[in-house]
Amino acid sequence: MRLRAFTSWLITWGFIILTWSGIVLFFTPKGRFAHWTDWKFMGLTKSEYENIHVTFMVLFVVGVLFHIYFNWKPLINYMKNKKREVTFSNKNFLLSFLVSAVFIAGTLALTPPFSYFLDFQERLELSWESDLLSPPYGHAELSSLKVLSSRMGWDEEKVLNIYKKSGFIEGNINDDLKTLATLNNTTPSFMFDTIAKGLNSGTTSGGGGGFGKLTLEEASVAEGFSYQEAIKYLNSKGVVATKDSSLKELAEKLDLKPRDLANELKRR
Repeated sequence: MRLRAFTSWLITWGFIILTWSGIVLFFTPKGRFAHWTDWKFMGLTKSEYENIHVTFMVLFVVGVLFHIYFNWKPLINYMKNKKREVTFSNKNFLLSFLVSAVFIAGTLALTPPFSYFLDFQERLELSWESDLLSPPYGHAELSSLKVLSSRMGWDEEKVLNIYKKSGFIEGNINDDLKTLATLNNTTPSFMFDTIAKGLNSGTTSGGGGGFGKLTLEEASVAEGFSYQEAIKYLNSKGVVATKDSSLKELAEKLDLKPRDLANELKRR
């Protein structure tokens, strides 16, 4: 085996895989949404793409180090002047360093055109999300049913009963939603919606005008957000709220419709 040729091919494959995984990670949804909905592209989850990207980064670095070792003399020659002396004032060396420094500084300072590129990525990531599928709070998929019930202000016993009646495999009560979803071959989002709908049966009047008659706690069950977090948010807006506050009255204080307020609280 020719080690130089092997190293060249190793770097080539590393570059291809890193480029592929990097492009996919560029447009994937944010982690909170990807993990909540078990997002996949070409059969792989976001976490799997991240793992591939990291391991091939290590492989690529090792390959590059060997490449530098095998091509040390040519690299040194690139830094020599007309007198064949090694110098860091070589214009090619300085120009490449300057371009790299500009990219780092521009990215950290978020100046155009770097900010345009990063803003575009942000829009791509957010384009996947919707009010219907977004988690009620960050990394909700890592919460057990007990923690979820507490965060959402739900009755733990009712949640467990709905979970069992829905035909889900029981698993361990302390298992997080992600583990339970994998055990049941579904997604944390689907399990959450099933429980929320079970708790909500007979509570709301659907999407019509009766929505504004709900209390903040009832709306949190119907729409899948934490009323405790909602109260904090409303207080920060200068609106005094309790779990028994009317959603309609709260919305009027913010010049919003009840449905718009509920959607806003779901995004928090």
